Amino acid sequence: MTQVAPGFVTQSRRQCNKCDGEGQVIDPKFVCKECNGKKVVSEKKTLEVHIDKGMKNGQKIDFIGEADERPGVLAGDIQFIIQEKPNSEFQRDGSHLIYNKKINLSQALTGLEFTIEHLDKRTLLVKNKVGEVIKPGQVKMIEKEGMPTYRNPFEKGHLYIKFEIEFPKKIPDDIALKLVKMLPAKPALVDITPTDENKTVEKVTLDEPKFDERSRQQHRSGGDAYHSDDEDDEGGQGGNIGCQTQ
Repeated sequence: MTQVAPGFVTQSRRQCNKCDGEGQVIDPKFVCKECNGKKVVSEKKTLEVHIDKGMKNGQKIDFIGEADERPGVLAGDIQFIIQEKPNSEFQRDGSHLIYNKKINLSQALTGLEFTIEHLDKRTLLVKNKVGEVIKPGQVKMIEKEGMPTYRNPFEKGHLYIKFEIEFPKKIPDDIALKLVKMLPAKPALVDITPTDENKTVEKVTLDEPKFDERSRQQHRSGGDAYHSDDEDDEGGQGGNIGCQTQ
């Protein structure tokens, strides 16, 4: 107890320096030299963590009773949490694997053959069926080449391959003419002859888009590139595509 003013005292509690809050004091003659009377000693121990096939990200491995110990208190557990390291080629989806593959137009139309080095270092030689055409974004499957199932490693998921086709930027005229003869015929153009003297038909050519500065700023800000006529009249705030001078 401590007097803070005439007639006023305060009371506080603190741990005993002699027994360290244990409620008993060991005779100095019997104090253990290794623990110095603390009843616990530091010990280094190596734990072997076994990662079974098919274990998932976030899965826990417990070592029961391997945490710190204290007299009169049950020892706690040590818990390891698995964190999967990302792979540059494969993405995991449960027991399945996803693999992205870029191919050129020739491979997409006439057949493809390529290799995949699997996670277990095996090499898979991948071929498609003769005459099969691969479409942009198409997904194909290789059965039982995914991840093994946890606690049942002989049961595996599938390997899904998603194709991205790289088209040529331009084709020479002579090659284009040959392709026209080899590929299925183009759909016939409907009759576009004007039936009214006030109607006209204009021939236009596709070109790469060109934006003015306002359109680029509007595009970067995530806004709509097109505005109503009223907005244009109020100060030209619309981010319309700039027209080339004829």
